[in-house]
Amino acid sequence: MKKILFHDEVRTKEELINKITSLADAPELNDVKIGVICFIFDKDGKVVLNRRGAGARDDIGKLQALGGSINDSDPDDFRQSMMRELKEEAGVTDTSIDSFVGCIVDSKYDKNAMKIIDWVILSYVGHTGEQELRNMEPERSIGFEHLDINNIDYNDLGETAASFLQYIKEKGIR
Repeated sequence: MKKILFHDEVRTKEELINKITSLADAPELNDVKIGVICFIFDKDGKVVLNRRGAGARDDIGKLQALGGSINDSDPDDFRQSMMRELKEEAGVTDTSIDSFVGCIVDSKYDKNAMKIIDWVILSYVGHTGEQELRNMEPERSIGFEHLDINNIDYNDLGETAASFLQYIKEKGIR
């Protein structure tokens, strides 16, 4: 499991940098990308996860939360970037982002960049309401799976998703 570095929400890149550098055990970061992910719960209370396809950067075949990287063109507000990602990946425009879960640093080999990237991942929990998710990126996503959080096979998850979901389950965040 990956260590969650902190649980208090940061909204901007400046706040994120200040928070990470203030940690007593701050990780050493080199090639950094910031990512936002959201564990979406559907109207039946099931968590919706994305099965990563062949075109994904990493964790191919594994289940992950919906989300992606912060773009230079994004406004300096991570929640707005998360909403953009949900629209791009799942076609949803009426999703609530209800709570911030935490931050994990996950160093992974990125097959597109062909190098190790230090991903700073910010995680949220949200709800779809009545809106159905649509796979808008079939080259990178096999599709979405709706799962009972109490019956998830953690071996089927990427390590970051497993760490956040374990915390969400333990704390009863929904």
